[in-house]
Amino acid sequence: MVAQPSFALVNLVASFLATLFYGMYCIIFATSMYFLLVNALGPAKHLPLFKSVGFISGCALWLSITTHWIITVVAVFQGFIYFGDGQDTNVYFNDNGRLTETLGDVFLSLSLLIGDAMIPSSHTKSGGSPASASPLAAQIFGHHFLAIVVESAALYTSWIISYMVCHQVNSNLQVIALSTGPSVVGIANALIHVRVALGKTIEQIFPVTAPIRFASAPSRSVVGEETEAVAKISHI
Repeated sequence: MVAQPSFALVNLVASFLATLFYGMYCIIFATSMYFLLVNALGPAKHLPLFKSVGFISGCALWLSITTHWIITVVAVFQGFIYFGDGQDTNVYFNDNGRLTETLGDVFLSLSLLIGDAMIPSSHTKSGGSPASASPLAAQIFGHHFLAIVVESAALYTSWIISYMVCHQVNSNLQVIALSTGPSVVGIANALIHVRVALGKTIEQIFPVTAPIRFASAPSRSVVGEETEAVAKISHI
């Protein structure tokens, strides 16, 4: 049987990775909020930013993920410094009934619930659909939106598989998956929102409202009539 790493070591690594993923999520989330603000201030008529579903749900997810990350960091400080003067770290992290563990599970579940609810309707929440976009924006949207969805789903799916494998083999490494889970969900959602909002921004910059039409050559009957008229004038 392979020896498992201690709970103290796993939680220390988990807090580091959770902070790394949380920082990545905050950058992408801020970017998505910027594009939502640009769209709200654009010429197209949209709901006010603070009344849009995308803004409200995105902020709710951010608050849940941020709270979970704070709990993760607090648990590390308690386990390594304050609990038993740092001498009983493994005992602290082995206690599944501690307050930080319970609160962490609550906000993990809340983040997953909000994130799963946001993914199917993330495009609608951003204020539009491919059919309402201009031809140029719709073309860009069609080329890249599916790729973003696939990449986001791949990230989310990879996290789920990692947790399931660690859970089935009863590995302590599942703590890492649980600690990074909310941020992974947030990144997946924020990526989709950035792509959708970016498509709407391109539509505002290049407001193509109608396809380009080229003038057709005059018909033979028209050319013949013009030639006949010119000949009559010359004869006179």
